[in-house]
Amino acid sequence: MFLELGSSVPLKTVLLGLIIQSGNDSAIALAEHLDGSEEAFVDRMNAYAERLGMNTTHFTNSTGWPDNQHYSSAEDMTKLAIAFIKEFPEQYKWFALKEMTYNGIKQKNRNRLLWRDPTVDGIKTGHTEKAGYCLLASAQRGDQRLISVLFGAKSDKERTLQSQKLLNYGFRYYKNIIIEKAEKSVLSKRVWFGQASQVNIGFKEDWIISVPKKIANELEVNYQLNSEHLEAPIQKGTSVGLAKIMYKNEVIEEHPIYALDEVLESGFFSRLFDYIKYIFVYLLSFFSLS
Repeated sequence: MFLELGSSVPLKTVLLGLIIQSGNDSAIALAEHLDGSEEAFVDRMNAYAERLGMNTTHFTNSTGWPDNQHYSSAEDMTKLAIAFIKEFPEQYKWFALKEMTYNGIKQKNRNRLLWRDPTVDGIKTGHTEKAGYCLLASAQRGDQRLISVLFGAKSDKERTLQSQKLLNYGFRYYKNIIIEKAEKSVLSKRVWFGQASQVNIGFKEDWIISVPKKIANELEVNYQLNSEHLEAPIQKGTSVGLAKIMYKNEVIEEHPIYALDEVLESGFFSRLFDYIKYIFVYLLSFFSLS
């Protein structure tokens, strides 16, 4: 973005230089501003990648400059895109800007899809000799948002055309399904030794998945608890198991399920009474199995 050494530039302007023009000078300036050195900032990048579950990613610099130990994957870029869109919705809008002017120089966004498809609002291009021309793109049509990831194109034109094909294919043949809404009870489970005898179980956020339209009506949801016997105390938001989307006995996607209530431990005599009932239930199940 043609930053001048020693100049003072608003933070938003430097961010736009990174987003719109892929400025390496922007990336290094931001890294040094935040953590004092690019090396320290790379440590932050890798820690953030680990938190997002980007298990096939490792950063060695802030610019994406080629390095044998600097790598990622299409799946991990998707995880990063989803996190950015969810965590920084206001800043994400900057990725849709088509151009910027700094230091008297007007530069256009390298994401050509912004001119081809009005539903595209991001995200980022990249290019190295080894990786080829790459594009992480996202579009929203109605209430459905899709993300496409393309690596290894031979030209800017090819990455644009192939990314457009991916997005068109996704919107034509896939649909979003709301499996469950946030904070809605999907199960009620017996709790032992607690002030309440039941705990409601559900999801912290809406669980929405994209699936091929032709199988949308054939999906099943199976719930699997970590333990058949839940014991107090239980904190609200504690993970207690998994929900699995099944299609013809194959797991399509899985998601943690959580306790929606807090269940405090009961008093001594109540726990003792519960313990006697617990032993009775255990013996009854043992003899019925044998």
